Amino acid sequence: MSRVHSIGELKQKCAEKNMPLEKMRFFIGEDRKEPRCFGVYQDPESGDWIVYKNKDNGERAVRYQGKDEARAAQEIWAKIGAETVRRKRYKSNPYDEEELTRDLSGSGRKPFAFKLPEWLDWQTAGFAVCMIATAFFIWQDIKPSSARSNGYYQVGEALFYSLDDDWYYYDSGDWSRYSDTLALEDDSYLGNYYSFEDPYDAFSYTEYYQEAYEYDGDDWQADEYDDDDYDYDYDDWDAGDTDWGSDW
Repeated sequence: MSRVHSIGELKQKCAEKNMPLEKMRFFIGEDRKEPRCFGVYQDPESGDWIVYKNKDNGERAVRYQGKDEARAAQEIWAKIGAETVRRKRYKSNPYDEEELTRDLSGSGRKPFAFKLPEWLDWQTAGFAVCMIATAFFIWQDIKPSSARSNGYYQVGEALFYSLDDDWYYYDSGDWSRYSDTLALEDDSYLGNYYSFEDPYDAFSYTEYYQEAYEYDGDDWQADEYDDDDYDYDYDDWDAGDTDWGSDW
Protein backbone atom coordinates (compact mmCIF):
# COMPACT_ATOMS: atom_id res chain seq x y z
CA MET A 1 0.00 0.00 0.00
CA SER A 2 1.20 3.50 -0.79
CA ARG A 3 2.06 5.61 2.24
CA VAL A 4 3.97 8.80 2.87
CA HIS A 5 5.54 9.78 6.19
CA SER A 6 6.48 13.43 5.73
CA ILE A 7 5.65 16.51 3.69
CA GLY A 8 8.99 16.14 1.89
CA GLU A 9 8.15 12.57 0.88
CA LEU A 10 4.69 13.73 -0.19
CA LYS A 11 6.18 16.36 -2.51
CA GLN A 12 8.57 13.76 -3.95
CA LYS A 13 5.72 11.33 -4.67
CA CYS A 14 3.73 14.05 -6.42
CA ALA A 15 6.75 14.98 -8.53
CA GLU A 16 7.35 11.34 -9.51
CA LYS A 17 3.76 11.13 -10.79
CA ASN A 18 4.10 14.45 -12.63
CA MET A 19 1.07 15.86 -10.84
CA PRO A 20 0.15 19.46 -11.76
CA LEU A 21 -0.78 20.26 -8.18
CA GLU A 22 -1.99 23.82 -8.75
CA LYS A 23 -4.25 22.67 -11.58
CA MET A 24 -5.53 19.87 -9.34
CA ARG A 25 -6.07 22.44 -6.55
CA PHE A 26 -3.78 20.71 -4.05
CA PHE A 27 -1.33 22.96 -2.22
CA ILE A 28 1.46 21.32 -0.23
CA GLY A 29 2.95 23.53 2.46
CA GLU A 30 0.66 26.46 1.69
CA ASP A 31 -2.13 28.12 3.65
CA ARG A 32 -4.25 29.21 0.71
CA LYS A 33 -7.31 31.33 1.38
CA GLU A 34 -9.28 31.15 -1.87
CA PRO A 35 -12.23 28.77 -2.42
CA ARG A 36 -11.86 25.37 -4.04
CA CYS A 37 -8.57 24.02 -2.81
CA PHE A 38 -7.02 21.36 -0.59
CA GLY A 39 -3.90 22.02 1.39
CA VAL A 40 -1.54 21.11 4.21
CA TYR A 41 0.82 23.41 6.09
CA GLN A 42 2.48 23.87 9.46
CA ASP A 43 1.10 26.67 11.60
CA PRO A 44 4.07 28.89 12.59
CA GLU A 45 2.63 29.74 16.03
CA SER A 46 1.39 26.40 17.35
CA GLY A 47 3.61 24.14 15.25
CA ASP A 48 0.56 22.07 14.37
CA TRP A 49 0.15 20.49 10.97
CA ILE A 50 -3.18 21.50 9.45
CA VAL A 51 -4.95 19.67 6.64
CA TYR A 52 -7.79 21.66 5.17
CA LYS A 53 -10.29 22.00 2.38
CA ASN A 54 -11.64 25.37 1.27
CA LYS A 55 -15.12 24.69 -0.07
CA ASP A 56 -16.76 26.42 -3.01
CA ASN A 57 -18.53 28.90 -0.71
CA GLY A 58 -15.25 29.95 0.90
CA GLU A 59 -15.75 28.05 4.15
CA ARG A 60 -12.81 26.05 5.46
CA ALA A 61 -13.20 22.50 6.69
CA VAL A 62 -10.25 21.23 8.77
CA ARG A 63 -9.56 17.56 8.20
CA TYR A 64 -6.73 17.27 10.73
CA GLN A 65 -4.77 19.48 13.10
CA GLY A 66 -2.02 18.15 15.29
CA LYS A 67 1.69 17.46 15.73
CA ASP A 68 1.81 14.34 13.55
CA GLU A 69 3.40 15.30 10.24
CA ALA A 70 3.04 11.76 8.88
CA ARG A 71 -0.69 11.74 9.40
CA ALA A 72 -1.10 15.18 7.83
CA ALA A 73 0.92 14.12 4.78
CA GLN A 74 -0.99 10.84 4.44
CA GLU A 75 -4.36 12.62 4.63
CA ILE A 76 -3.56 14.70 1.56
CA TRP A 77 -1.90 11.80 -0.28
CA ALA A 78 -4.94 9.60 0.30
CA LYS A 79 -7.27 12.37 -0.90
CA ILE A 80 -5.26 12.72 -4.11
CA GLY A 81 -5.61 8.97 -4.53
CA ALA A 82 -9.36 9.08 -3.97
CA GLU A 83 -9.84 11.88 -6.51
CA THR A 84 -7.62 10.10 -9.05
CA VAL A 85 -9.38 6.75 -8.70
CA ARG A 86 -12.78 8.39 -9.06
CA ARG A 87 -11.74 10.02 -12.33
CA LYS A 88 -10.20 6.81 -13.65
CA ARG A 89 -13.40 4.90 -12.98
CA TYR A 90 -15.51 7.50 -14.71
CA LYS A 91 -13.13 7.58 -17.66
CA SER A 92 -13.31 3.80 -18.09
CA ASN A 93 -17.10 3.64 -17.76
CA PRO A 94 -18.70 6.99 -18.60
CA TYR A 95 -22.37 7.65 -18.18
CA ASP A 96 -24.13 6.03 -21.13
CA GLU A 97 -27.12 8.18 -21.94
CA GLU A 98 -27.99 6.04 -24.97
CA GLU A 99 -28.47 3.02 -22.72
CA LEU A 100 -31.20 4.79 -20.80
CA THR A 101 -33.03 6.01 -23.92
CA ARG A 102 -32.70 2.82 -25.95
CA ASP A 103 -36.01 1.53 -27.38
CA LEU A 104 -36.95 -1.69 -25.62
CA SER A 105 -38.96 -2.84 -28.62
CA GLY A 106 -35.79 -4.08 -30.29
CA SER A 107 -34.69 -6.13 -27.29
CA GLY A 108 -37.47 -8.67 -27.44
CA ARG A 109 -39.09 -7.30 -24.28
CA LYS A 110 -42.54 -5.81 -24.30
CA PRO A 111 -43.16 -2.45 -22.63
CA PHE A 112 -44.86 -2.80 -19.26
CA ALA A 113 -48.52 -1.75 -19.27
CA PHE A 114 -50.37 -1.25 -16.00
CA LYS A 115 -54.12 -1.83 -15.90
CA LEU A 116 -56.53 -1.18 -13.06
CA PRO A 117 -58.87 -3.95 -11.90
CA GLU A 118 -62.32 -3.70 -13.45
CA TRP A 119 -63.90 -2.83 -10.08
CA LEU A 120 -61.57 0.17 -9.48
CA ASP A 121 -61.78 3.45 -11.39
CA TRP A 122 -58.93 5.96 -11.74
CA GLN A 123 -60.63 8.63 -9.62
CA THR A 124 -60.98 6.33 -6.63
CA ALA A 125 -57.42 5.06 -7.08
CA GLY A 126 -56.09 8.62 -7.18
CA PHE A 127 -57.94 9.54 -3.98
CA ALA A 128 -56.55 6.47 -2.20
CA VAL A 129 -52.99 7.33 -3.24
CA CYS A 130 -53.40 10.90 -1.95
CA MET A 131 -54.67 9.65 1.41
CA ILE A 132 -51.78 7.20 1.77
CA ALA A 133 -49.25 9.91 0.90
CA THR A 134 -50.79 12.34 3.40
CA ALA A 135 -50.68 9.74 6.17
CA PHE A 136 -47.04 8.97 5.35
CA PHE A 137 -45.92 12.60 5.62
CA ILE A 138 -47.82 13.08 8.89
CA TRP A 139 -46.07 10.00 10.27
CA GLN A 140 -42.72 11.36 9.14
CA ASP A 141 -43.34 14.54 11.17
CA ILE A 142 -44.32 12.78 14.39
CA LYS A 143 -42.08 9.71 14.40
CA PRO A 144 -39.01 9.90 16.65
CA SER A 145 -35.68 10.57 14.98
CA SER A 146 -33.69 7.36 14.47
CA ALA A 147 -30.32 9.10 14.31
CA ARG A 148 -28.83 12.38 15.47
CA SER A 149 -26.53 14.30 13.17
CA ASN A 150 -23.02 15.08 14.35
CA GLY A 151 -22.33 18.79 14.37
CA TYR A 152 -23.18 22.07 16.07
CA TYR A 153 -26.49 22.78 17.80
CA GLN A 154 -27.66 26.05 19.31
CA VAL A 155 -30.21 26.36 22.10
CA GLY A 156 -30.84 30.01 22.83
CA GLU A 157 -27.38 31.49 23.27
CA ALA A 158 -25.81 28.16 24.23
CA LEU A 159 -23.70 26.24 21.72
CA PHE A 160 -23.37 22.45 21.74
CA TYR A 161 -21.67 19.82 19.63
CA SER A 162 -23.02 16.33 19.08
CA LEU A 163 -20.47 13.58 18.43
CA ASP A 164 -21.94 10.10 18.11
CA ASP A 165 -23.79 9.51 21.42
CA ASP A 166 -22.20 12.34 23.41
CA TRP A 167 -22.90 16.06 23.86
CA TYR A 168 -20.30 18.77 24.40
CA TYR A 169 -20.89 22.32 25.64
CA TYR A 170 -18.98 25.44 24.59
CA ASP A 171 -18.27 28.22 27.08
CA SER A 172 -15.73 31.05 26.71
CA GLY A 173 -13.32 29.12 24.54
CA ASP A 174 -13.56 25.84 26.45
CA TRP A 175 -15.43 22.66 25.56
CA SER A 176 -16.69 20.23 28.17
CA ARG A 177 -18.68 17.02 28.09
CA TYR A 178 -22.41 17.48 28.70
CA SER A 179 -24.95 14.92 29.82
CA ASP A 180 -27.14 13.67 27.00
CA THR A 181 -30.40 15.08 28.32
CA LEU A 182 -31.07 17.73 25.67
CA ALA A 183 -34.37 17.87 23.86
CA LEU A 184 -33.23 19.69 20.74
CA GLU A 185 -35.53 20.81 17.95
CA ASP A 186 -34.62 20.14 14.35
CA ASP A 187 -34.06 23.82 13.69
CA SER A 188 -31.40 23.99 16.42
CA TYR A 189 -28.99 21.98 14.22
CA LEU A 190 -26.42 24.28 12.61
CA GLY A 191 -24.44 21.75 10.61
CA ASN A 192 -20.72 20.93 10.68
CA TYR A 193 -19.57 24.51 10.30
CA TYR A 194 -19.78 27.37 12.80
CA SER A 195 -18.05 30.74 12.59
CA PHE A 196 -15.97 31.40 15.70
CA GLU A 197 -14.15 34.65 16.42
CA ASP A 198 -11.10 32.48 17.09
CA PRO A 199 -11.11 29.54 14.62
CA TYR A 200 -9.14 27.45 17.13
CA ASP A 201 -12.27 27.37 19.30
CA ALA A 202 -13.83 24.98 16.77
CA PHE A 203 -14.73 21.59 18.22
CA SER A 204 -12.45 19.83 15.74
CA TYR A 205 -9.48 21.21 17.68
CA THR A 206 -10.53 19.67 21.00
CA GLU A 207 -9.12 16.58 22.67
CA TYR A 208 -12.57 15.00 22.46
CA TYR A 209 -12.55 15.18 18.68
CA GLN A 210 -8.97 13.93 18.47
CA GLU A 211 -9.77 11.00 20.76
CA ALA A 212 -12.68 9.98 18.54
CA TYR A 213 -10.33 9.74 15.55
CA GLU A 214 -7.21 8.64 17.40
CA TYR A 215 -4.73 6.32 15.76
CA ASP A 216 -1.51 4.60 16.71
CA GLY A 217 1.32 5.11 14.25
CA ASP A 218 1.02 2.88 11.19
CA ASP A 219 -2.12 1.28 12.62
CA TRP A 220 -4.09 4.40 11.71
CA GLN A 221 -6.75 3.43 9.14
CA ALA A 222 -6.64 6.15 6.50
CA ASP A 223 -7.85 5.54 2.99
CA GLU A 224 -4.93 4.00 1.14
CA TYR A 225 -4.33 3.15 -2.47
CA ASP A 226 -1.76 1.15 -4.38
CA ASP A 227 0.97 3.02 -6.22
CA ASP A 228 -0.68 2.16 -9.54
CA ASP A 229 -3.86 3.91 -8.43
CA TYR A 230 -2.04 7.22 -8.67
CA ASP A 231 -1.09 6.71 -12.32
CA TYR A 232 -3.18 9.03 -14.47
CA ASP A 233 -2.92 11.44 -17.39
CA TYR A 234 -3.10 14.52 -15.22
CA ASP A 235 -3.02 16.84 -18.23
CA ASP A 236 -6.78 16.41 -18.66
CA TRP A 237 -7.56 16.92 -14.97
CA ASP A 238 -10.60 19.13 -14.46
CA ALA A 239 -10.81 20.48 -10.90
CA GLY A 240 -14.43 21.33 -11.53
CA ASP A 241 -15.23 17.62 -11.24
CA THR A 242 -14.38 17.69 -7.52
CA ASP A 243 -17.22 17.87 -5.00
CA TRP A 244 -16.36 21.24 -3.53
CA GLY A 245 -19.50 21.47 -1.40
CA SER A 246 -18.65 18.62 0.98
CA ASP A 247 -16.42 18.86 4.06
CA TRP A 248 -13.84 16.49 2.53
